[in-house]
Amino acid sequence: MRPSAEPADDLAGLFRAHHLELVRLAAFVIGDVAAGEDVVQDLFVRLHQRWDNLAGQRDPLPYRRTAVVNGCRSAFSRRAGLLRRQAAAAADPPPPLTAEESVLLSEDRRKLLAALAALAALAGALIHHTGGIAG
Repeated sequence: MRPSAEPADDLAGLFRAHHLELVRLAAFVIGDVAAGEDVVQDLFVRLHQRWDNLAGQRDPLPYRRTAVVNGCRSAFSRRAGLLRRQAAAAADPPPPLTAEESVLLSEDRRKLLAALAALAALAGALIHHTGGIAG
């Protein structure tokens, strides 16, 4: 399908004809349907932006398949970078607490435990009053 003067018409036709195939390809490559849909959605946005440049192509399907695979590679790179940053953050131990911070933290924990105990007592009274939890 060659691009015409009306990009919305031809792009909609391309979308209807190849969207599912491209999502399946992306999901297969990346291993996640939602991420595959995101990759294909980004592809169609770029197609719309570059529609005039595609006028000379006879069959843009190879371009779209290559763009999907490249989009998956980019998604893998972003995911790997995120995992590296998370691993680095988890590997860094928090700085030791000062004596003052330790006392304040202990006080905060004591208040939290007291609030949880009061909440548990209130929940028990409510269950007793209502005759149990309705299911």
